[in-house]
Amino acid sequence: MVQSTELASVVGTWVAAGIALIALLGVVGPLLIWRASLTERNKAINILTDEGAETGGFVTAGVAITPKISLLRRFKVPDLRSPPLIKTPSLLLDTRILGVSTQSASWVQFGRLLEAYHIDFKRTSSLHIQDGQTWLPIHRSWMLVIGIVGRFGKRKDSGKVAPTSTGGVASAPAKPGNFVAPFSRSSQSLPRNLRRVTDKSTPGWMTGNPNWAAKSIRSSSGSEYKTLHGTIGTLHFAKEVVDTQRYSDESERIYFSRHTASETGELAKEPIGIGHMFWLAVGCLPTLGSKVFSLDDVVSITAPQEPVTIPHTPSPRARFEAGSDGDSDEDIYYGRGTLPHVNTLHQISPNTFVIPTPSPSSQGRLSKDGKRVFQLSPINDRVEALSEFATIINIDKTQQIFSLEEIELTETMRLELHQASGTTYVPLNVPWVRLDSGTGERGWFLRRADAQLLAQALLNLPMCPQGYLVSANKRSRCRALLSQAAQSLPQLLTRLSHSVRSMGLDDNVADTLLDAMSSMYAKTNNPEKTRLFFDVIFRLDEALLPLLHSDARVNDAIGVLMMTNEEFRALISQSVRHIDDLMATSIELDVVNATLNVPAVMGFIQRFPVHLDVLHPTLPRTDGPLAIKFLEVMFAALKASLKSAALETSLDSLPLFKAFFGLSNVAYLG
Repeated sequence: MVQSTELASVVGTWVAAGIALIALLGVVGPLLIWRASLTERNKAINILTDEGAETGGFVTAGVAITPKISLLRRFKVPDLRSPPLIKTPSLLLDTRILGVSTQSASWVQFGRLLEAYHIDFKRTSSLHIQDGQTWLPIHRSWMLVIGIVGRFGKRKDSGKVAPTSTGGVASAPAKPGNFVAPFSRSSQSLPRNLRRVTDKSTPGWMTGNPNWAAKSIRSSSGSEYKTLHGTIGTLHFAKEVVDTQRYSDESERIYFSRHTASETGELAKEPIGIGHMFWLAVGCLPTLGSKVFSLDDVVSITAPQEPVTIPHTPSPRARFEAGSDGDSDEDIYYGRGTLPHVNTLHQISPNTFVIPTPSPSSQGRLSKDGKRVFQLSPINDRVEALSEFATIINIDKTQQIFSLEEIELTETMRLELHQASGTTYVPLNVPWVRLDSGTGERGWFLRRADAQLLAQALLNLPMCPQGYLVSANKRSRCRALLSQAAQSLPQLLTRLSHSVRSMGLDDNVADTLLDAMSSMYAKTNNPEKTRLFFDVIFRLDEALLPLLHSDARVNDAIGVLMMTNEEFRALISQSVRHIDDLMATSIELDVVNATLNVPAVMGFIQRFPVHLDVLHPTLPRTDGPLAIKFLEVMFAALKASLKSAALETSLDSLPLFKAFFGLSNVAYLG
């Protein structure tokens, strides 16, 4: 009897234990799983895969319990907390590595983009979770690398090609944004937590007229975000935080949306490396050698600003109107983070790397007659705030940078410049080039040899199919000088297009050239800074290459004169009007005496000085005069005008650098 009681007790104990275990697994377990599903971490992970979003392989699948609940998921995300290590001089987007859905988190899209660029990075489990979202810590230098390579700035076409394009590249207008979207990754192609709103305080907001109603991108807290578009995607940076006490983290948040494959289009291999792209973005012209030329004026930090007027072409109808896309953000910048600063009278621009040299005139030694003379001198003074980034992309610290340096007027210089006073053109025997417009007594002058060297740097800079991202300092006299030849572009295109069939070119070559010139001419009246516009410039530049003279000295001589000599441009303008009569004529480059000899009226020969010893110091100067056909002259002049137009209409890098310096060293990508 006792044994039966003990057996029943044991059985009862095991039954009770079994019931307890069943209760634990069937009731308490699900309860615990349910509570775990309510944690901020699980909610944030769920967002990574809802509404068609993908994790890009950066989050493991774990053990699925329900469609919304999985256990043991782990993060293997890009570790971008330190600056990148760029091992190759150029980055090429590998289209074989497919991107993730545009509904995916910003950091997932960005990570896949880095993989497509074959940029190495470590993986970590470090992912910040806040406000129901995952945030990837990222060093701001990553944003600047992608920003420079992707040409991020203010773009009317959002940096996209038109999805309906059947040939070439076409621009796609940005969305007008005359609505308030829900806070989701809906059809408006905005990251989660951002929406496009219309400012109801502006005229036309009720009708949604995009020409009237102001649009902005805002977060759920109401903070405004500024948007920069590139060829590969869109970046959103916090512009104004509404409640800095409650949303202090928002000032360090970034959102990224990658373009779809159809919006990105085909990105050709870059003809220049990221180092050259950086130099352009900070307002310098790199060369194929070791020299770099700064386009900044000395006055930009040492004296009050002075207006710059680009001289008009002698032919009023042949003016290239650069237009304004509102992409420039040129102003004094004060923001968060580390600002570029030097001990000068003026705060310098965030996209300045080379510190302009001090000016003697700013120290009260301006010449009595108001003339100021300059030369290009090697300097190595650089802004500390960008030095770390320059090291990341392997910029040589010892690389020579040539910048404007003001020099004291000697009596010889004064006599030379006196000959240029009141004249339409600077006499050919005067070794100076005007840096500003006007024919009065006052003015800025640059040594002619230095001006031609500067022009050669632009001529030999490879044309990029995605255009240039340049420091668009509108007060730069050097940039104004190099942009003058763009004014001759419409006339050259018109005259050459009309006569292309009588040039004796191969039919295929003539067809390609005519198509490229016609497309370019259609853009000269209103050159919007779109993917289509930069592609049109690139295609014309490619079409001209086989039509140039075989000797580089000839093409450089014509190009530098086209950019720096007003009288030569006027001569080209007059000659192209009579192209059919002059087709069989030629001119010559006198290599020994370094002049381009052009026949003029009544047997007179105009001899334009070209500093071949400076432009081509290693090439011989003992060979005889080089004959140049009339068409070779016109094609070289057209190419120089095209390069000027490419510089004049380049994208402004200032918005990108302002956004960069508005971040702390480590920000958060949503």
